[in-house]
This record gives sequence, structure tokens and C-alpha cells, in this order.
Amino acid sequence: MRVLVGEDRLLTREGIITLLGRAGVGAVGEAGDVEGTPALVERHRPVAVHSTSACLPGTLTRACGRRRDLPAMAGYAGVILSQYVEVGFVLALLESNTGSVGYLVKEWVLEMAMLSDALRRVSACA
Repeated sequence: MRVLVGEDRLLTREGIITLLGRAGVGAVGEAGDVEGTPALVERHRPVAVHSTSACLPGTLTRACGRRRDLPAMAGYAGVILSQYVEVGFVLALLESNTGSVGYLVKEWVLEMAMLSDALRRVSACA
């Protein structure tokens, strides 16, 4: 499975990449801002996109919510890992979804198998 890791905080992004690697999931790219994500999706055509820091202004997850405006983002399989439970955001994401999407709350991911399982499930539906 090819995963693009999007996270605006360097240490968190590198930690996620390392943990995914230990779970047998390789990252084909990484992005630190919203603007970099669509180009990486086009270049790498990842099976799943993992974005974090949902609902914070200026973060990568905004790109997931703007799929209709970003052709490169249309139809991809994405898992968002957030520190927030934002029902309104999740509903808007599902309504605008043209691909397969998952949403996990960081605090609720108790083992890497939960995240890698979510990535596999979402990518299987793509």
C-alpha cells in the first residue's frame, strides 16, 4: 500500500511515517502544508492519504474537504487522523466525498493495527 502522509508538524509527521513503516505500510511521500498535497497525490497516486490536524486553520485536512476544487484530490482513498471530534466536519467531508474516506481520533488509536487496518479498509473501497 502506498501512503502519502500529510501533517504540518515535523515531529508528528516523521513519527507517523516511522510507525507506519513498522506496521508494513510505506510512505511514498509527505507534505507539510495544504498546498503541497494535491501535487504529491498526482505524482504518487497513493492508495491512501493520511492527513492529520483536522479542523485547524491552514492544515492539510482542508485539502481533503476541498476535493471538488482540487482535481488531483478527487477519488482518492483517505484516512484523516485528528485530535478533534468534529461531527460537522466529518459530515461535510462525507457529503463532498468522491472517494473512500475514514476518520480516526488520535486519542482513540490505541495500537498501530487500528490505523493500518483503517488504511487498508479505506484503500480496499477505493
